[in-house]
Amino acid sequence: MTEAQVHRALDAPRLMSLHTPAATQDGDVVPWEDRLVDPSLSPEEEVLLRSRLRAVIVQGLPTLDARERYVLTLRSGSDGEPEQSLRVIGEQLGLSREGVRQIQQKALAKLSEPIASGAAEAIRAEGRA
Repeated sequence: MTEAQVHRALDAPRLMSLHTPAATQDGDVVPWEDRLVDPSLSPEEEVLLRSRLRAVIVQGLPTLDARERYVLTLRSGSDGEPEQSLRVIGEQLGLSREGVRQIQQKALAKLSEPIASGAAEAIRAEGRA
C-alpha cells in the first residue's frame, strides 16, 4: 500500500447517521428526513393519474387486438407472472424480437391516444372554470 493510499483511507469522509441534522449552505440546520423526497402523489396528481387510467381502460383497451393485449400483458407482467423479454414472447408467437417490439409500440401508441385526448379535455375544462 502506498503512502497516498494510506492518507486517502485515513482521510475518508465520515458517514453520518440519518438522525443527525445536516447544515445547509445558509447555516440552517435541517433534519435529514425533511430533505428526502416525498414519494407520495399530491391529491391533484392522484386525480390526474386515475383519470388517465380510466381513459386507457375505457377508451384504449378496446382498441387493442388480442395479440397486442397479449404482448403488453406478457411484457408488463400484469397477469401476475414475471415480465417476459421480447425474445421469449417472439418464440411463443413465432415472431422475431423486432416483430414483437413493433406490436408493443403500436399498442402503446393506441393506449396513449385516450390519455392525450383526456388531457386536452381537462385543459379545455379548466379554461371554462
